[in-house]
Amino acid sequence: MRQVWITGTSEGLGKALAEEYLMQGWSVVGLGRRHTLLHDRYTALHVDLSQSDSLKDCAFDEVDACDECLLILNAGAVEPIKHVGSFDHQTALNTMAVNYNSVVTLCNAFLSRVKQIPEKLVGIIYISSGAARHPYDGWSVYCSSKAASEMFIRCIAEELMTEKIEHIRVFSIAPGVIDTAMQDTIRASQSKDFSRIQHFINLHTEGALLPPKKVAKKLYTLWQKRDRFADVSLDLRLIEIL
Repeated sequence: MRQVWITGTSEGLGKALAEEYLMQGWSVVGLGRRHTLLHDRYTALHVDLSQSDSLKDCAFDEVDACDECLLILNAGAVEPIKHVGSFDHQTALNTMAVNYNSVVTLCNAFLSRVKQIPEKLVGIIYISSGAARHPYDGWSVYCSSKAASEMFIRCIAEELMTEKIEHIRVFSIAPGVIDTAMQDTIRASQSKDFSRIQHFINLHTEGALLPPKKVAKKLYTLWQKRDRFADVSLDLRLIEIL
């Protein structure tokens, strides 16, 4: 059996990823507050990724029955889009919890189950962002929390290499600018809070946003051809794999 756990499958890239893996014959477990998929191989796990207590029951017991298992950390939050000193503190804490705390918690639980099972194919894919690698005004919480998770994934890779564990691969992948609800939130912000807003409005107007299904297909293919890639941090836009 091949099984993938995906955070944030209610819409956007997360839903497209779930649909792609289902189409390819995998069993899918979606983790999040909302679920919009109905399929006999889709399991909805109702969790609030901003609340650590909500994740305590994610024990990944199903890995014992899997030949190949994958964790895709897709969920993310961009708000508050405000300069430091102007944003709501609780909103910032919730975003940091989704973008970083949930990544740490889920990776720790997942790896505790799979590290000592060398006969399985195992992977973690973290959906990163160019914002993890470049600072933008108004995105201090988003940029820093995405950067923290990217470094966390890179540290996991370093630990796997140190422990000489070869059956697990981890990637932090920046997929490009995708046509999702997050883009709606960005375009609804104000230039005084985010000076690059016009750039994102232009991307939408010009039809330059990437379709989630296309990105999901490319991410699926990347995992199938993972041995081609030695680096942990990748930019999906620079990879020709299809």
